[in-house]
Amino acid sequence: MLSKSTFFSGLKKRLTILSLLFAVVLPSTAYADVFGFWIKPKMDFVSGTGEVFKRFEGQPAGGLEVGLELLGLSFWGDAEFMSESQYWASGNVGIDFSFGDTIELTIGAYGGVIFFGFPDTGEQDSGAVDAGQKQRITELLGNIPGMPISYDDFESAYNEYFGDEDKLSNTAFGLNGRLRLSLEYKVLPLLSIGMQASSGYHYIMTGEEAAGSAKSLAVDSFVATQPIPDGAKAELKTEIKDILGAEEVNVEDLKGVNYSVGAFVNFSF
Repeated sequence: MLSKSTFFSGLKKRLTILSLLFAVVLPSTAYADVFGFWIKPKMDFVSGTGEVFKRFEGQPAGGLEVGLELLGLSFWGDAEFMSESQYWASGNVGIDFSFGDTIELTIGAYGGVIFFGFPDTGEQDSGAVDAGQKQRITELLGNIPGMPISYDDFESAYNEYFGDEDKLSNTAFGLNGRLRLSLEYKVLPLLSIGMQASSGYHYIMTGEEAAGSAKSLAVDSFVATQPIPDGAKAELKTEIKDILGAEEVNVEDLKGVNYSVGAFVNFSF
């Protein structure tokens, strides 16, 4: 029968051997570079949920990714263009691990910002007040009992807050977290070709949503400075917002998922 000292001595030797094996095997299996730089022309098929992806058309998307790996962290940005003058861009930071040599598999997790651009539809700027809205607001302000308000005062305050040249409706922006898997074949030491797929969870505000929220804040700011009773202020805010179509952003509407799959050429240094 083994004594306790003999048993624990044998166990210690086995754990030491296993630790040495892990120390030798793992670095040769998975690795993250201390320093690296890459330029990656690529083409992707991009899709997702939410209002912004209902407008995103003209697949596939083509563009460029540029990245830097420093002390195990990856910093990269990309921009891809579609037909009809549509594009998207992102800035990301995260961590990834690679397996293999000639054929390399990379798994990464990243977080960052994301931006979308769409062509000008030729429609009225999202912040502008049309003739019909102007007439209705003029009548509403002029009919306040005992203290009518000039439409010019409203227009001046509204434009100062919101801006006459607003182009928000042609953009979308937000935060994005994504997982990405890529498989590439090294043709030369600094050149490889491959395929990649990613899936992300985002909070994206479309231009229309941002414009609606900005309108709402502009109306609140204007009404708050008017010398009328608080009860009348609340009612006036509601009526002006209804006329302008000013809606505050619902956070639930910003959530969604996005995904892409495509091919690339990777120049790494």
